[in-house]
Amino acid sequence: MQKKLQVKIYSSNNQLERGFTLIELLVTIAIIAVITSMSLILFNPPPDQRLKNESSALQSLIQMASDEAVLQGREIGIEFINTGYRFLDFDPFLEIWNAREDDNIFRERYFSEEIDFGIKLENNEIEIKKKKETKLQSLVPHIILFSSGEISPFFIKLADENAELTIEAKINGTMITKEL
Repeated sequence: MQKKLQVKIYSSNNQLERGFTLIELLVTIAIIAVITSMSLILFNPPPDQRLKNESSALQSLIQMASDEAVLQGREIGIEFINTGYRFLDFDPFLEIWNAREDDNIFRERYFSEEIDFGIKLENNEIEIKKKKETKLQSLVPHIILFSSGEISPFFIKLADENAELTIEAKINGTMITKEL
């Protein structure tokens, strides 16, 4: 009493061969258009959003670097350069600051060309000099993130043609962002 398994094989020759309908093509084009417009908005934010993005990124990076300084038990510095900022590590044996190399998160960063910035330390405006660097030149941070969780107090103003934002840090590590 064996039962035989029968398999039916359908030939594609009997079915009609057809292409895409006009509606299928229009839906596909509409989906591509929506994805393209969303990507343009994400990668090229409107001018009024750029300043908020820059200040948010700067504040987040400072907070992350402060957390890393506490976790690793070492001091981290932030030096402002003519077009942006970079993170520095303190070498306690040589007593010098070194620029971070090959660090994707704390790499050297640049502000958009439309954004002007200024920094105040202890109520004194700091002039960011445009200078050429040499290997022998010693690096000096403007802001120090201590291993105890404290931050050297600072006041950063970011501005473009539409708005101004400030980031203020207290010695206990709290940061406040205000829109002017």
